[in-house]
Amino acid sequence: MDVSLVAKLLPDGGDARALIKRGTTTIGRVVATLRPLGPGAGPWTERLIGAPLSGGIRYNGPAAVPFSLAGLSNQHLTGSIGIAADFSGRVREPQLTGVLRGENLAYGNETYGTQITNMRVVGRFSDDELILDEASGKAGEGTITAQGRIGFSAANGYPMSLTADLKNAQLARSDALGATATGQITITRNAQVAKIEGRLAIPEARYEIIRQGQPRFRN
Repeated sequence: MDVSLVAKLLPDGGDARALIKRGTTTIGRVVATLRPLGPGAGPWTERLIGAPLSGGIRYNGPAAVPFSLAGLSNQHLTGSIGIAADFSGRVREPQLTGVLRGENLAYGNETYGTQITNMRVVGRFSDDELILDEASGKAGEGTITAQGRIGFSAANGYPMSLTADLKNAQLARSDALGATATGQITITRNAQVAKIEGRLAIPEARYEIIRQGQPRFRN
């Protein structure tokens, strides 16, 4: 994967252009303009993110590329994903329109051994958020489905509201931990509070506690 980026910072604002290629095939483009600079005599970075925003992104390729931008260590996402979105507003309060779609994705967490396969994701960008209409996948012998909203507004504390339904879903499968769960959980975050709540039934769990210089304990 090759990414070419050209960015300019000028007295009246900034521009960025990116081209993503896989071999000789272009699979993604990003265009962003921040102009004119926000008013005032503050730091140029503050004035830049306060400038009017315009541009868009088009991407159709490996999900690992956009997922890597999240910076989540020991986690990966494979498969193909498509993103088409235009944006306006300002960086701290963007306005977006567009769609997101992924088919036959696979998520892995190396720390806990979590594996979610046959994933399908369908969403749309509206105002300052991604509306997740459908997210589903197979976890072991069970399934996980989810829906909700993910906000991109820094002014509102990047709000989030997600609900996930689990049916005999294998959430962990490693040497130190193993568990399946059935039930529903809700993840909520706003400028004032962040919480995870719900009710899960865990019919079977296995864990291992290792103490330095002591025997191992299993349950």
